[in-house]
Formats: sequence, structure tokens, C-alpha cells
Amino acid sequence: MKVVSRYLGGFIGSQTLRSDWLREKASFWEKAVETMARASKKFLQTAYVAMKDSLQMEWQYIHRTVSYAGKFFDEVEEAIASEFLPSLFGVEDDITRNY
Repeated sequence: MKVVSRYLGGFIGSQTLRSDWLREKASFWEKAVETMARASKKFLQTAYVAMKDSLQMEWQYIHRTVSYAGKFFDEVEEAIASEFLPSLFGVEDDITRNY
């Protein structure tokens, strides 16, 4: 029996269940970033605003309310650097590799 509680978007439960929950959320957000990258080719401003006003706010909230959440966001950060930002700026390569 799993006892899990999502309290106002945060998480209360065992460390294992929290890790599973964070992996699931990060996987969803990685796919959302990829979707926004595809959308930005036609709807540049809409994709940017969706990232800034929706996804980014969700990530910030999780980072504030769930301890050790940052280590689960590597794939999300990679999707932003390798897919969303290049699509947003109209370049082919990962623009963060030069910095």
C-alpha cells in the first residue's frame, strides 16, 4: 500500500515515492519542452510565453516546495538547451555549448 500526499502541488511521502514522483514530473516537462520547441517554429512568442508563464512557474514551485528536486531536472535542462533555445533563436546547434 502506497501512502502518498500531494499537498498544494508539493509532495509529502517517503523518499523513494518522492523520487518516483519527481522523475515522472521531469519526464512530462521534458516532453513539454520538446513540444514547445516544435511549436516555436510557427508560434515563436506563444511558445516562449508558455514556457515562461506556465512550465517555468511549475518548476520554480517544485524547487521551492520539494527538497532535492534539482537533481531530477538534468533532462529538462538538456531539452531546453538542445531543442527549445535553438528553435527559439532559429539556429541548428545547441547554443549553450559555446559558453
